[in-house]
Amino acid sequence: MKIKDLLKAESIVINAPVATKDEAIDKMIDLHEAAGNLKDKDVYKQGILKRESEGTTAIGEGIAIPHCKSDAVKTPGLTALTVPEGVDYDAPDGEPFQGRQGGHAPGGKSDDGPKVGRQLVRPFPA
Repeated sequence: MKIKDLLKAESIVINAPVATKDEAIDKMIDLHEAAGNLKDKDVYKQGILKRESEGTTAIGEGIAIPHCKSDAVKTPGLTALTVPEGVDYDAPDGEPFQGRQGGHAPGGKSDDGPKVGRQLVRPFPA
């Protein structure tokens, strides 16, 4: 599984008009829906919020990687968005979120989670 298989043009936004962490999460979910990755947008959002409640998915240096494994997912996928002004995302280094790769994998017995996760931590190709 490679980034090119997971990241679609419909799931990328440069200079996203978001001002809060909640708006950034909503935008990511909208991108997954636009790419046709979701069966149920509301159930997927519940999974993302549950994961965030367990601890921030911000990793520092302006990057957050919100993700979840959910039965609301139709197909594994990634999203990417940039927020040049930055958004407070509870990052461990205190830096505002400015770029994101969000991912998900189908729930149940799917083993796609680790495969998608490996792509989340790789830099995008130039």
